[in-house]
Amino acid sequence: MKYVYISCFMIFLIILTIFILCLMNKDVDNVYENYEDIYKKFRTKLNSVNRKVRKNNFTYYNIDGEIKEWIILLINKQINTCSPKIYLNTNIYRGHPNLEFNYSHTMGDKIILSDNDYNILLQDYEIRNENTITSLIIHESAHIYQREEYNKEKINKNYKNPFKELYKKWGYSFSDIKHFSKILKYKRQNPDADDDDVIWKYNDKYYFINCFYDKNNIKPYVVHKYAYPIDFIRGKFIYNKTQPIELDNFTEYNNFFGNDISNNYTPNEIYAEYSERLYQECVFGKKFKNTEAYKIFKNNYFYK
Repeated sequence: MKYVYISCFMIFLIILTIFILCLMNKDVDNVYENYEDIYKKFRTKLNSVNRKVRKNNFTYYNIDGEIKEWIILLINKQINTCSPKIYLNTNIYRGHPNLEFNYSHTMGDKIILSDNDYNILLQDYEIRNENTITSLIIHESAHIYQREEYNKEKINKNYKNPFKELYKKWGYSFSDIKHFSKILKYKRQNPDADDDDVIWKYNDKYYFINCFYDKNNIKPYVVHKYAYPIDFIRGKFIYNKTQPIELDNFTEYNNFFGNDISNNYTPNEIYAEYSERLYQECVFGKKFKNTEAYKIFKNNYFYK
């Protein structure tokens, strides 16, 4: 009977130990849950996760050295004759498939290829297909360049950030908005940029434009692109609970930037898409609509 008690006690200790270890590992493991789970608790997880990604706080993996060398040499060969010279970042890695919805993104000074895009690169490397994910890498390189310039501005307040100078020419200003914190809770945080204070002006009217989750149906892929009208009163930007405009229906905005841009909701994304277009025009001879914003971009492209 004594041995039965001892056995039961030992089993209890094992179960208790496993339970405690599970609790200890919960915060680490939840980074690698499925998309629906990792982001389901919006206020406690979603934006905090993407802010950590922006600060280079998540796991990433090296890609095969030969593949990395091939894609870098390929892009450098393609852009060698482009004028102006197009910015390329060569810190290319692979991310965990369950992070950032399996989209490619940036992390610190690194380009993080999604699981899907990395597999495309693998297949194209095998057959030496030069029409591969090069445009994507140019797009993500632009985000790294943006981060470098914004970091210079943080170090030296007198530094003229060329991105902000360009964005001002597009009609943007940068300021906090009063009474807007509840709206920002549902803004999709982009790991490539910190853009809670970007305001667009057109015809003496102001708008905060970005992607927002549906507060009644919070899911990773249920997002809306909205332009929130903002008032400018006595030198301060104020939100007065005006109903937002669906960005697809914002004619003036779409005419200015182009209605054929998928990521047209923030200047950092527009710049990255325009960089991608500049690359495609130079390398593949493609033609794009020459909107007013795209003209300004090409006349002020500062990486030479």
